[in-house]
Amino acid sequence: MFDSDALFELAADPAEAVGFAEMATLPLDELMAADWAEALRPVDGQLRGVLTFLAAEVAAGHQVLPSPSNVLRAFRQPLADVKVLVVGQDPYPTPGHAVGLSFAVDA
Repeated sequence: MFDSDALFELAADPAEAVGFAEMATLPLDELMAADWAEALRPVDGQLRGVLTFLAAEVAAGHQVLPSPSNVLRAFRQPLADVKVLVVGQDPYPTPGHAVGLSFAVDA
C-alpha cells in the first residue's frame, strides 16, 4: 500500500484515497515495513482502535491531520534502518503542514 522508498518524499501518495476506516482493516504488513509490523503485532488491536477512532472523527466532520497516507508514515522506513526515534506530541494544526514525521514540514 505505502511502498515508497524515500522516507522524506512528500509527493501525494497514490493511496491517498484510502481512509482511516479502510486502513483499520488492512494487515499491518500493508501499512508499514514488515519488521515494524512484526514488532507492533502485540499492539495490533490498539492500532486498529486508533484508526477506527480517527475514521469516526472524520465521519463526524472533524478535521484529522496528518492525512491517512501520512499517519503511519514513519513506520515505512524499515525498523532495522532506524538509529534514533523522535516522538513529537505537539500538533501541526495547519492543513498541508502535518506530514507524519515529528518536527518535519513540507519544504
